Amino acid sequence: MRKNHRTRMFYWSWVILWMALIFVLSGQPAAESSGLSGMLIRRFLEFFMPGFNSMDMSYQAAAIESLQFIVRKSAHFSSYAILGGFGILAFSQYPLDRPRRISYAVLICVLYAATDEIHQLFVPGRSAELGDVAIDTAGALVGIFVVSIATRLVAGRGGRRRTPVRRTP
Repeated sequence: MRKNHRTRMFYWSWVILWMALIFVLSGQPAAESSGLSGMLIRRFLEFFMPGFNSMDMSYQAAAIESLQFIVRKSAHFSSYAILGGFGILAFSQYPLDRPRRISYAVLICVLYAATDEIHQLFVPGRSAELGDVAIDTAGALVGIFVVSIATRLVAGRGGRRRTPVRRTP
């Protein structure tokens, strides 16, 4: 019983730590958040586009600006995919059927996404976007799906071997 409690605490600590990271990043003022994503895009372009730094500054700025939306929405999607994965792992530590585990993990992610958007209403330059909650939910669903499939595949390989069904002609 004690080991089960520690395992649950281990998985829930990852959920809570990831939520804290999302909270900190969404608490950045708009200028700071845009600066961070712009810097990441710049590094990406410098690496994959030789000579990017020698290009006209207005071209560089336009290239970075054109990728801002995609990068920011991808960050929403991927951060909630990770949260969904952590969530399904945490709920898998309880004697629940699969639909209930998935439902609870999705519910936690959707509620957190909604409260995260409300949190952004109080951050300078940020706003709450219903579309972001949808992107976050889609990311959570993908994360839950991927982790569910991966854990089933791993569980299928470890010890539980299926005996082949013999068919007689």
